[in-house]
Amino acid sequence: MKNILLVLMLMFQAPLMAQTTMDLYKDIPNEKVNQVHEKSVTGDDGITRMSEVSIPKIVAFFPAEQKKNGKSVIIFPGGGYSILAVSHEGYEVAERLNEEGITAFVVQYRLPSDLTMKDKSIGPLQDAQRAIQLVRERAGEWGLAENQIGIMGFSAGGHLASTLGTHYKEPLIPNPNNTSLRPDFMVLAYPVISFDSQITHMGSRQNLIGESPSSAQVLNYSNEKQVDSNTPATFIFHAKDDKVVPISNSLRFIDALKANQVPVEFVSYEKGGHGFGMNNPTSQKKWMDLFLAWLDGQSFITWKNPLDESYTVINGQLPNIAGYDRLPAGMEADVRKPVWNLSKDNAGEYIEFRTPAKEIVVRYQVTKRLDMNHMPATGVSGVDLYAKNNNGEWEWAPGRYQFQDTITYTFPTADHNENRSFRLYLPLYNEVSWLEVGVKETDGVSFIPVDEQAPIIVYGTSIAQGACATRPGLAWTSILGRKLDMPIINLGFSGNGRLEKPLIDVIGDTEARLFVLDCLPNLSSDSYSEDDIRQRVTAAVASLQEKNPATPILLVENSGGGTDLIIDQPRNNRYKRTTAFLEKVFSELKASGTENIYLLKTEDINMGINSTVDGSHPNDIGMMEHAIAYERIIKDIFSKQ
Repeated sequence: MKNILLVLMLMFQAPLMAQTTMDLYKDIPNEKVNQVHEKSVTGDDGITRMSEVSIPKIVAFFPAEQKKNGKSVIIFPGGGYSILAVSHEGYEVAERLNEEGITAFVVQYRLPSDLTMKDKSIGPLQDAQRAIQLVRERAGEWGLAENQIGIMGFSAGGHLASTLGTHYKEPLIPNPNNTSLRPDFMVLAYPVISFDSQITHMGSRQNLIGESPSSAQVLNYSNEKQVDSNTPATFIFHAKDDKVVPISNSLRFIDALKANQVPVEFVSYEKGGHGFGMNNPTSQKKWMDLFLAWLDGQSFITWKNPLDESYTVINGQLPNIAGYDRLPAGMEADVRKPVWNLSKDNAGEYIEFRTPAKEIVVRYQVTKRLDMNHMPATGVSGVDLYAKNNNGEWEWAPGRYQFQDTITYTFPTADHNENRSFRLYLPLYNEVSWLEVGVKETDGVSFIPVDEQAPIIVYGTSIAQGACATRPGLAWTSILGRKLDMPIINLGFSGNGRLEKPLIDVIGDTEARLFVLDCLPNLSSDSYSEDDIRQRVTAAVASLQEKNPATPILLVENSGGGTDLIIDQPRNNRYKRTTAFLEKVFSELKASGTENIYLLKTEDINMGINSTVDGSHPNDIGMMEHAIAYERIIKDIFSKQ
């Protein structure tokens, strides 16, 4: 009797691990109505194998609450895409992870079948993406860290895991919350990596993509070919005598990871064959212990969204604007549709933050096309990172970038040691729908409130917006802001800077250090007469001075037209004609007693034939010429205030 009581006491004192099985979906994507019935058989070897899986599920293993450390691993059992070895490559592994406080999820993913799926080649990956989406979205509920969710795959499950780790940028499932599908780390156990016929496991390949796949399919699922610098850090183990899946699969993947500077740890066994699961009986070397030590040494990225702060952090905006827009929401009915659409672009906007991190990662999504014929993706849709050193000099951080559905920039900043501030410029010709800055969790990042100085407000054309700078920090307004160490609000509207009253009104409602009106390039067609330009310029000056009598106004001539060496005489004449109009209007204003207005002349900007992309828009040389000319006249204006 005493022994029974002792056993019961020990049972109730021992930490209990909770296990829950859940459907992955409410509505299964890519599904065919079928009569296939799932089977589960435990063989004489003690291994439980599932087959004909058509309703995907996830089995959650939760550690005792007092042990839980926030880390989690999603497990994909192997089986050649024909069965799932859910016991020794799933449940047993999950229970061992629970002992270490790690929450584990075993995925019973769909096995490829033309009977159950419209496209069998994407079914398993859909389930893998859904698994990480589900865990990340419910991380708070389950007490998990959103940035410490890893994946583990055995054999063909290793192929699925490495596919998720290299194909996470292209969602194959609905993802309305834009949840990151990128694993934070990968564990690959004797994995199928390549579908190259020389080294692949042919059964896995045929089951997933058929007996006669296209070369594109083979390439797409040869995951050593899909590695990039943002592939998650990876732990791999494999036996040299594996006759089922040659170790060259792992070796190729390791080479690709190293070539892309992705951290990788490799455990090589002399013997062990294939499919040994938790324990390789031929060796005293325990991969699980080595993995746990490796995992403890990883620093995971913490992501922060600047719009989550309780204070405003987006510089380069008019007051009281939500998100990343350039015009207040209430103005939509007051401006022409092209102007409103362009106001969604984030030209001139930047975010400042402090971090001691040796590497900064920025990820975001945009809503428009990534590039244009005359302007690269790095300028249209890219971001740009600067920092000041101890001498007050601006330094620039080259970034490794990936332009996909989610754009990612990785900025190595290892040469700085202090917790200094960085300036991140946003895209010139695209609209950011969401953005996050990531650093290692041990570093941290803090966003800096907006600069409270009265800004310079620039109202202009595509040239002011930033066409055709190769990156956002090289738009002339960005260069000028760094030169003057002042905030600049960029209200350049490509093809639509026309000195229109709604824009002049909202500009005049803002306290500014200087108003810059650089709209002449969009008023230089034959549609605009001298009287048109006179009316627009005088009305804009009068309106701004009525509201802000002490704020200087800088009028700007055409930056193009300063040379006849561009072989386009009609263009040259057009620019000279309207430049002469503006000079005349400026003289009339001065003669009538209008004070505190200034004129930046074409020859002072000094754009030549090497300064332009297409005869109108400046390249990076032209952008610098603009910035130098503006800096010179603005310093002169301020010296007179």
